[in-house]
Amino acid sequence: MVIWGHIGYDVIPVNERKKGLFIAGSAYYTGVGAAYFSNTCAIVTCLGKQDSELYAAAKALSCSMEGVKIIENEKSPEFNLYYSSSGP
Repeated sequence: MVIWGHIGYDVIPVNERKKGLFIAGSAYYTGVGAAYFSNTCAIVTCLGKQDSELYAAAKALSCSMEGVKIIENEKSPEFNLYYSSSGP
């Protein structure tokens, strides 16, 4: 199985400050499921060079990392999640 997608961080801001960075993204979550059923999957994505944490997390899924391109002087994507206490 070959997985195309992004690996990045989900960011949950609290009081306009970053509360937490959580490893996320479609390729990462698909890799989590694929690694559960098979040891023959590969991830194709791009990561910022300084984001060794994301690379290590994806590699820990026992997926091939040959399709991962490390981009110099760039950051991996961050997705800001906003929650309202007053409901939808």
